[in-house]
Amino acid sequence: MISFPRRIAAVLYDTIAILTILYFASFAPVLIADSFIKPENPGFQFFLFILTAAYFIFCWYRGQTLGMAAWHLYLENDTRQQPKAKQLVSRFLLAGISILFFGLGYLWALIDPSKKTFHDRASGTYLIYRK
Repeated sequence: MISFPRRIAAVLYDTIAILTILYFASFAPVLIADSFIKPENPGFQFFLFILTAAYFIFCWYRGQTLGMAAWHLYLENDTRQQPKAKQLVSRFLLAGISILFFGLGYLWALIDPSKKTFHDRASGTYLIYRK
């Protein structure tokens, strides 16, 4: 089981990482095609969503994101193996829902006996601390 502050610290690190990635990924398309790429453009928003999903799913597939690496956290499934692609996509989508509902999915870890978040439980994954 991992502590809640360690989990939140990793989330904050990953927030900085993904905002940096999105900033630089947005820079060239907006400069090149400024006349039709605006922030409210659904295609552009979908591009940023897919980029965010790719970052998290690829990193989780490898075992950890940048924030998780800084705090020595690893992602496993309930059988203590590398999560399957379906679990990773599910975890990504459900983590987004957890955040949209004022972080309640993350706060769930405070009352859960196994210290799992909502998206951990629903996707069959969990974080472990390994020094």
